Amino acid sequence: YKDGINYMATGNNANVYQLSNAYSHEGTYESIVHDTTYVSSWGCISWKGKTPSQTNITLSTRSGNNRKPDITWSDWSQGYQPNGGKIKSPSARFIQYRATLTTDDAGITPSLDNVSIAYLPQNQPPVIRRVEVTTPRHFAVEETDNNNDMNIQETTPFSPDDLYLDSSRKNHKSATIDARKLISWEAKDPNNDRLEFDLEYKSVDESKWKELKRNVKEVNEFYWNTNRIPDGSYQAKIIACDDLDNPLEFALKEEVESDAFLIDNTRPVVLNLKTVITSDAIDSHGRPGYTVIVSGTAMDEMCNITDIQYSIDSGDWETAFPEDKIFDSTEETFLLKIPYISSDEHTIVINALDYEGNIGSSRIVFNPQF
Repeated sequence: YKDGINYMATGNNANVYQLSNAYSHEGTYESIVHDTTYVSSWGCISWKGKTPSQTNITLSTRSGNNRKPDITWSDWSQGYQPNGGKIKSPSARFIQYRATLTTDDAGITPSLDNVSIAYLPQNQPPVIRRVEVTTPRHFAVEETDNNNDMNIQETTPFSPDDLYLDSSRKNHKSATIDARKLISWEAKDPNNDRLEFDLEYKSVDESKWKELKRNVKEVNEFYWNTNRIPDGSYQAKIIACDDLDNPLEFALKEEVESDAFLIDNTRPVVLNLKTVITSDAIDSHGRPGYTVIVSGTAMDEMCNITDIQYSIDSGDWETAFPEDKIFDSTEETFLLKIPYISSDEHTIVINALDYEGNIGSSRIVFNPQF
C-alpha cells in the first residue's frame, strides 16, 4: 500500500500489480472440460446470473474428443445470445464453455451463477454377458392368493418318491412335474436404458430361429415348458433392445446365442428284470432264510441315468446303485440282494431317473416256493 493505492506482488514469474476499486471493462472465465462419456449431440446452453443495466454476459463453446483441448478441438463458437441458444459446436465427447462478462460502468458488474448444457449421448448397444439354459430339478408350490397364482421355487432334485408318496408323507407340496428349461441371462445397457428381451430357439441342425417369447421386461429368466418339443439338441437366443428409452430410429439391439443344450422328454426304460432266490440268508432270530437277487438294466437314449430306486409291495423306496457304483452313463446295470423269508407273492417296482428328470418304471412279480 502506497499513497492510497494497493499493490500485489507475485513470484515465479515476479510481477507487481496495482489493485483498483473499479471493475474491468471485460473479463472471461473458462470452465473445466466436461466429459459426456460418449460422443454426444448438443442441445441448448442456458445460464443464470445478474446483468444490471450497462452490463452483459455472453457464452461460447468449443468441443473435441481428446480430454485436453488441442488442435483437434473446434474453435470457440460465436457468443450465444439470448440465453438458451442452440449450441453450435460439433458433436463430440468433451465440451467446454467460456463466459465473457462486460460492463460499461466501472462501478457495477454482471455475475454468473450457473450454466446448463443439454446433450444427448450417442446411443450404445446393450451388452449381454451370459446366456445359460439349465434343467430345474423340482418346484415347490406355495399358494399365495385367491387368483391361483403360484410362487415356483427350485428346491432339491426330485426322486421317484415325489411321484408315489402322498402329501401326508412329504414336507412340501409338489407341482405338476412338467418338462422345463430355465433360460437365464445377464444384460446391461451402457446408457442405463431400460431393456426388453425377445427369446428365440432352434434345433442345432436348423438355420431358422423360431419365436419363443416376446417383450420380456424387468426379469432376466424364463421358464420354458418343453413338453411338446421333440427330443434333440437345441440353442436359445436372447435379443436385447433399448427401444423403451430411445426413439425407434436410434434404438439398438444385441443378440447372443446359448451353447447347445439337450431336450429329452422320453422316459428311460428298465429292461431284463430277473429274480433268483437263494437260501443262504439268516433272519434276525438266527433262522435260515432266503435272499432274493434282482438284476436288470436301466437305459436312456439321450442322457445319463442319475438314480435307480426300488419298492417292495408298495413299501418305502430304496436306492439301488449300479454294479460299478457310479451313475455315469446312459446304461447302468444293477444287482439287488434283498433278504426275504416270506413265501407270499411279492411285487418289486424299479424306477430309473435320467438327468432330465424323466422317470421310467418296470416291475417284476415273484412267488417263492420254500
